[in-house]
Amino acid sequence: MEKQDNPITLDDVKIFYKKKIGCYQSALDLLTNAINEKQKEKKLPIYIIKSRIKAEESTFLKTKRDKAKLLGDITDYAGVRILCLFKQDLEEIHDALLEICKDLPAELREITLYNWEKEEKMNIYFEEDKRLIEAIMGHSKESFPDIIPEQKTKESGYKSLHYIISLNVAGRNWPIEVQLRTILQDAWGELEHSLSYKKGNIHPHVKKSFVLLSRDLDTNDYLLSHLKSIAEKERYGTHYSIMKAGPTKWLDYEDSLIPIELKQGEHKAPLDRYRECVRGQNPRQKRDLKLLKEARQLFDKFTNPLPTGLSNKKEVKYLINMENAWLYFSEGNHKEAEKVYKFLIPEFKDNYILQFRLGELYFIQDKITEALEAMDKSEALSAKEENVNYENMYRNKVKLASIYWMLGKTYIHLSFEKMREAEQIYESHKELFDKNDYGSLINNLCWYSLDNYLIGNEKIPGLLDIVKTYYDKLEKCLDTDKSSNNYDTLAWFCYQFYLKGKDIKYLEKARDYCDKVIETEKDNDATFLFTSYKIHIDHIQEIMSAK
Repeated sequence: MEKQDNPITLDDVKIFYKKKIGCYQSALDLLTNAINEKQKEKKLPIYIIKSRIKAEESTFLKTKRDKAKLLGDITDYAGVRILCLFKQDLEEIHDALLEICKDLPAELREITLYNWEKEEKMNIYFEEDKRLIEAIMGHSKESFPDIIPEQKTKESGYKSLHYIISLNVAGRNWPIEVQLRTILQDAWGELEHSLSYKKGNIHPHVKKSFVLLSRDLDTNDYLLSHLKSIAEKERYGTHYSIMKAGPTKWLDYEDSLIPIELKQGEHKAPLDRYRECVRGQNPRQKRDLKLLKEARQLFDKFTNPLPTGLSNKKEVKYLINMENAWLYFSEGNHKEAEKVYKFLIPEFKDNYILQFRLGELYFIQDKITEALEAMDKSEALSAKEENVNYENMYRNKVKLASIYWMLGKTYIHLSFEKMREAEQIYESHKELFDKNDYGSLINNLCWYSLDNYLIGNEKIPGLLDIVKTYYDKLEKCLDTDKSSNNYDTLAWFCYQFYLKGKDIKYLEKARDYCDKVIETEKDNDATFLFTSYKIHIDHIQEIMSAK
């Protein structure tokens, strides 16, 4: 475009838009789609992506403010704004933008950091900003050695990362401005834009206030980042606990699923020895590697070799693969376990134990939707069984209750609902269970009912009386089941009722139970052991510090 000696008019802008803006829009669509795809691929911590074509009037005013001579020199006709929730997310998204520039390919022309350079080294967020700046500088140099990110200061306090990225459309490059910032930085920008940006004479107090506000928001950004770090550590600890839990106890087969060839003859004894070894066991939960090794050896003796005609039989194929997957699962080899379970799905998808195991495995892998879907299928399928294995059904209910509890407060009522269903099965078929099952059942019922009471769940009529009933039952369980989990639940119950009425007797009793938690912690057999330890520590700290 030739140089324009006369001032750019609004008509000039409109003509330019008519000729060029379609290409800018195409380039903008390419980049926005690439960002969306990268977000899906890498699960980037992006809160929202906004894109826009600059209005003709805004461009005209920009030529006046910036004394632009050429419309083709303006680089923000098309813009993308990427918002994240936390400061520490900026680095990951920055790196993804660098990847996108190489993937498309696109030309990265500029990187600018506005108001990121901190001179006040006493600021609590100085070190975090410094580390982030160094990361952006370093990663940019590695990917694009010719691009040197520039740091600029704006008196207004505006803080953001800007990029100019050009994409080829119709044989030439079209620049897109990308803004990357946190949601608090964006809130400041929107407010400042509304009250002072591009306006005439602004009251000095408004300008000064926005500078001060930008500092406050910077502090709040740091605080949010700090809170995220704490929450992530908590989440990783919980996930570690879930990963280490392994599958629910070994579940036996309905008689109809065991072929006649394995109930008699030479193969009966090896199968019986294996079943006897694993029956009612959870070697992963018990940290019993010796038991797990023995189970694997007995399984290998039973399966190697089986005659070809027998190993290809449908029921044998199912049994062998299910046991192999359960052993993989117990050994912590989740990928192999999932592979075996998925191998069985096409032919045995209507088997409730298979769906149950997949649900457990998905939950461990943090695939919550898939886990709940599989568990629901398992429940529905087990209800259709002609000869129901009530012990298996019970384990299913208990596991589902624990999953709902781990998902948080909005699911707690479902935890209690599933445990009461498990209680009904237990009461109707006590002969199938041992005394430890009863203690665990009552502990869970007391815990889940108390949780529901504490969040004020109105869906359960007479909940306070229910909680007290299970508390009384749990105290009686101590005669035969002196577990740290039982003592902790009782301690927490007493403490909560101390808070309700300030009766010192409840607090004294809670502290007595805390002593018992410490004494018996070595025998903790909770499914999610790390989470259980942490809950016990948190409860003891709170109860002992109460006044």
